[in-house]
Amino acid sequence: MKQGFEDAFTDAQSGMVSLFLELLEGVDVDKIYIYAFQNEVQSFFNGFVEKDGEVVNLIKAVPDGDKILEYFEHGINAIDHIVNVCKTYSKDCPNLFKLIYNVETGAFDADYGYEDIVSEDKGLSSDFLEWREEIRKSLQS
Repeated sequence: MKQGFEDAFTDAQSGMVSLFLELLEGVDVDKIYIYAFQNEVQSFFNGFVEKDGEVVNLIKAVPDGDKILEYFEHGINAIDHIVNVCKTYSKDCPNLFKLIYNVETGAFDADYGYEDIVSEDKGLSSDFLEWREEIRKSLQS
């Protein structure tokens, strides 16, 4: 195993968080949630925020559509960077990343998936929306 993989992998994920924080400049939120997926043929990147115990969609948190589109573009580049880090260190790369960052405390949590979840019955948007709904429900309980 090559030295430095954990640091490079963590730095790449931190880059995704930094992208989101840049997008939210001047917007007060409690947590950010990042959903990223990649496989051989596609990439998907999205997110939402938590403010005062409520889930808030990106467009409500940042009503500037151009900034959000730029965020998505940079997010896809961030996914490519993570894939390259994994290849460089000969490591399996997750297909799915669900990242949660607490803005106040700096706490970071990540959930990874290694299976290709894309199917004819369920797309990435559906999976993202299901995760957002899970978070929304957890905040209500």
